[in-house]
Amino acid sequence: KKEPGAWRIEVSPASKRKEDQFLVVLLPTLADKSPTHQVRLLESRSGVGCEVAGPGRTTRFWFDRQHAGPRVEIFADSGAKEQVFDARVPLP
Repeated sequence: KKEPGAWRIEVSPASKRKEDQFLVVLLPTLADKSPTHQVRLLESRSGVGCEVAGPGRTTRFWFDRQHAGPRVEIFADSGAKEQVFDARVPLP
């Protein structure tokens, strides 16, 4: 029997700052199975994100320092870009 809250995670920064950023990726998987997806950190001069590669497609989630909201790119296994969703709005 699982303990209540066994699914819970807590994330803390290494040191206190005025502002911190956290990106948590959860991949639901049966206990007796290995995850079918691979997760990779993405970093650029303008922001941070993650890539979730799985059977059939790869999805990239980008968060940049100048905007609120994500930019999402979805690629087919062939490498062709299928869709882009952009919810970024300029920060005040």
